[in-house]
Amino acid sequence: MDDPRLLLALLLGVAIGLGGVLQGLQWKNTTPNAGQEGDARKIAALESELSMVKRENDALRSLAQGGGEVAVLPEWISHVESELGLNFLSSPVVHRIAREELRDRVVASIESRLGPSGMDDRQAAFELLGLIEPGVDLLTELATARAVIGDAWFDSSSGEAWVTDRFDAEAVPSQAVVLKLLGRILLHQHAPPQVDPSDDAAWAREALHEGVALGIEQRYLAKRALDSGFLPPERDKVAENIRNALSPMVKTLLDFTQQDGKAFADTLHVAGKDELRKALRHAALSTHEVVTRRVQPPTELPRLAPGDDEVYLRGSLGMLGLRACMANRPGSSPPMDAITEAWRADHFEFFADGETDVAVAWLLVFSDEAAAGKWEEILQLTRHGDESRVIRVVRRGKTEVLLINCASETLAKGIMTP
Repeated sequence: MDDPRLLLALLLGVAIGLGGVLQGLQWKNTTPNAGQEGDARKIAALESELSMVKRENDALRSLAQGGGEVAVLPEWISHVESELGLNFLSSPVVHRIAREELRDRVVASIESRLGPSGMDDRQAAFELLGLIEPGVDLLTELATARAVIGDAWFDSSSGEAWVTDRFDAEAVPSQAVVLKLLGRILLHQHAPPQVDPSDDAAWAREALHEGVALGIEQRYLAKRALDSGFLPPERDKVAENIRNALSPMVKTLLDFTQQDGKAFADTLHVAGKDELRKALRHAALSTHEVVTRRVQPPTELPRLAPGDDEVYLRGSLGMLGLRACMANRPGSSPPMDAITEAWRADHFEFFADGETDVAVAWLLVFSDEAAAGKWEEILQLTRHGDESRVIRVVRRGKTEVLLINCASETLAKGIMTP
């Protein structure tokens, strides 16, 4: 099943089948007996599935029409294995794909990994939390950040890498990029992702792995500069402009990966390969640990959704939640050091609010009252989507801060009373 033409034919068949089911559900929804609870959600899920299959088809069509694999040279493999003190467990695969198709490939992978409604739920929840502005297309921006800006991408779902048709095996910058990608593949083989990790754990892992791989790339470029006088290419102005146009949350995610992740990886590189292997085995890595280098003991937090309301999404937002909220608030940002140091745990839930609406609640725990007070003030000044909704920022005890965004005052009171 490795032939992209066979995969393309199979996915086209799946798409046709999904289209038939979708058409049937839509017909049912227009009949006099329609209106059974849940049909609208089923149709939305099928539409999302159909969109995912279409994107997979588009990416595979690109492969079938001239894409292929990049020949991975033995010296590249040896270089990366020497850098990390690890050996490849299987042959690394690097695909070549048309530049205009790479973003669609990234979108398809994100949707496949998160499930039919995973990105839609995050889009809605993060908007209600005040992490993104209304109208921001989070999926498109994430795909742009990962594919368009760098012209290369590592797929954490498959463990394979992708470069565009601009890749030139004879050019030093392309060699550096493929070494970075091989680093990601090698790290992935020795430290695969957890099953259904929280967003915080996934972001922390991405920062560590990308930071280590960036170190491989930059050290190679520096060595070539010393050995042959190679001059690094000028900054890509187009990529820089695209990056500047991204929303604050996605730029925060990029900065966290490329700056905090790189700094964390550099610390491990200086400490030695044993420390890197120890960090890779630490499955409970968090964004807080990436930033502070301290392991935070787990804190058990209560369920936030009252009664039997269905919870669509839950998890921790960690340091990225704090930073994205700060980046999206109006005016200048106060110093984050005290808040970061005092953060102990957080937990959010995105859940049903009645039959037709949704709500979100975010509980944060700090080590001292002063930090909790500062964070309460920040949330009070942050926009949390539609201002016509019921929005509450509540102190629970001395060190807990609770944000609620829902459609009814009754629900808000139910959440505020644990």
